[in-house]
Amino acid sequence: TSCAAPLKPSRRQLLAIDVQRAIQGFVVEADQPGGTTAFYSVISSPTEVAKNVLYITNTLIADSFVSYRLFMVWNRAWWILIVPIILLFATAGMYTFLGI
Repeated sequence: TSCAAPLKPSRRQLLAIDVQRAIQGFVVEADQPGGTTAFYSVISSPTEVAKNVLYITNTLIADSFVSYRLFMVWNRAWWILIVPIILLFATAGMYTFLGI
């Protein structure tokens, strides 16, 4: 048996996109004008957008689960969620409005 937890499907997809982008940027585009820098400068490419969507989704879901666990550990005290929920909404807003 393995001690390591298996990767979740979205994390596997994120890893696959990162590997594909690394191969594209450092192997395929290396000899092109601008090379790797030009490839990674294009933030509207489908793989970059997909990577960002998966990363943002993973972050928001993980933070939500941490907030829920905090709520349960503190015996369902609502006041303990004030700061984590504000930070969760701030993170979602930053990703939404700033396009990060």
